[in-house]
Formats: sequence, structure tokens, C-alpha cells
Amino acid sequence: MPILINISPMQEKRIYANRALAILKAYLSETPAHISWLLPSTICFSVPCLFLSLGKKIAFYDFGYDLMATTGPFADKGEYKGILITDYYAKEIDAQQLAYIRSHFEMVIYDKCLSVPLIPYPGSLNYDLVLFSTGKGKIADIGFGGIGMGVTAELMSIQDQGTSSAAERQSAYDTIEAGWKASIEKGIQLDINLPGDSSNWISSSALSETDSYEKLLHEELEIARKEKETINQVYSSVIPSPLFFYPEANMWRFNILVNEARLLIGHIFEHGFFASRHYANAARVLGYSQNCHQSEWIENHIVNLFNYKYLSVDEAEQCAYLVKKLFHKKNISPVKPFT
Repeated sequence: MPILINISPMQEKRIYANRALAILKAYLSETPAHISWLLPSTICFSVPCLFLSLGKKIAFYDFGYDLMATTGPFADKGEYKGILITDYYAKEIDAQQLAYIRSHFEMVIYDKCLSVPLIPYPGSLNYDLVLFSTGKGKIADIGFGGIGMGVTAELMSIQDQGTSSAAERQSAYDTIEAGWKASIEKGIQLDINLPGDSSNWISSSALSETDSYEKLLHEELEIARKEKETINQVYSSVIPSPLFFYPEANMWRFNILVNEARLLIGHIFEHGFFASRHYANAARVLGYSQNCHQSEWIENHIVNLFNYKYLSVDEAEQCAYLVKKLFHKKNISPVKPFT
């Protein structure tokens, strides 16, 4: 089993783009066609859609309640030589499991887009690609930007070879996202044809002013840490503790576990606030045969309460009292971890 190594900033190779998805696209465009990939079944819709639009063969593995991917499928991975792993709750996967995964796959992508962007990232050379995002809704939200690190970063280039306009690509992206959401609501398989060329729905451009970008990132991150700490304290002081998820998993969002996630989110929306469920089980949405039971459980029971700059402390408090009220009225109740 390989030992994970730390590196100095001088060793680390980085690539910057308008969004993390553009870096992932550049990386996948250079990988051998015969490499098949395992993806977590709980992931942003754009990731499996990108793999498929690039003609990559994929399958899904389940993702657990215990802050890490289930290791079962890795030992029996068959033809799959590549894997994408993710810090699903913005908490880094256990180092021992990371080493185990690294030893079982030829190519490893570490998607840390929901995590705190660390530059430099200790251990980036243990992976083919490590991804961070500073897009809207991420921890360090500056509205744009992605960073790629790892052994392949210096070999990659961000090129925009598409012929469609930025507006047309955004429209195509929005169409795919809308189709994904409709499939979830209707409980049916995704019924939209993915573009054969990812350039038709993903705009790619390199960031040239990297020093100013990193400065802006660190400034935003410092503000975000304080905002999240303050709002999380509000949630923790108002919401009944039986509903709490892992405290260490509340950096990206404040997560709670309820038996009726849909009911709670609907109630929050009715009062003019926002909340969301976790990512849907992509294996189900895309019609794959894998039974990702833990991912289904996560989708149905975890509610994300927002703790970012678009939400005031007063709004967070009002939202927290809505949760508390439904709990005491027994409209919602805690759920036990998936077993």
C-alpha cells in the first residue's frame, strides 16, 4: 500500500480555469479511451453528464452516511481502472481509505469542490487530479473559478474549441439541469439527450491573473469561515439536537436528518426561505442498474440549511425556528443512520 506524501508549494503544479468543470473536461479529454470510471452515486449532475458526453464508460458506487465512500465495490471493481472520489460533506475522506483507493486504481480524481480550497494542498501529487471550486454556492464563493492540482496538472491546457456562443452553452447547460431536476421530481429516468460534444454546453477558459485570483480566494475564505461559524451557532442553538448530522460536516451547509425532508423543505419555502436536499442518486436518474441504497437514503433524509453570505443571521434564525416548530409538532422527526 503506498504512503501518502506531502509536498512543498514549489513542487505543486496547478491549473486555473473559469470553473472546475472545465478542468475536469480538459483532464478527461486527455485520458485513454479504454479507461472506464467509477463515480459516486451522490454527485452534482454535471459530473456524470460530462463523462457521458465525452464517451466515457461509467458505473456508480454507493456513498455512505459515515462521511466516506463505501469500500466494498473497490475490491471487486472489474474493468474499472479510474475512480472519482469526493468530500461529500466537505470533510476530507479518511487518510487510510484514501491510500486504499489509490492502491486499487490506475487513475484517481479527487473532487474537493465542496471543501475548503487549500492552496497548496498537501498530498496533491498522490492523485492524478485534485479539484477545488470557487463558484457560486461553494465555500469560498467568488462567483467563478476552479483550481486543478496533481501529477497531470502541468500536462493539461484549458482550450475553448466550441463554436457556440457562451449564451448558447449556458442555455444548453440549463436545459440539462432542468431535465435532471424534472427526472427527480417525477421519479423517472433522465429523458434528455446529452450533447455529443461537451464544448456545446461547457464554456472553458483559462484564468490568467492567478495571483489576484488567489488573493481574492483567501479573502473570501476568511469571510466565509466567520459567516458560517456564526450561522451554524444560530442553527445549533435553536434546532433540536436529535436532528443534527455530523457537526464536522457542517462547513459547506448545515446538515440535518429528518424523516420527511420534502415536507420540511416545502415548509421552509412557503415562508420565503430556502433549503435543499442532498444530491440525488445519479445511478437511478441515469437508469443504471447499481443498487445504491445508502445514496437513496441520503437523498431522502438529509436537508441542507444554507449558511452562506446570501443569508442573514436573522433569516437563519427564522428558518431554524421553522424547523423547531415542525419538530415539536411532530410533523418531522429524527431518523436513525442507514444500516
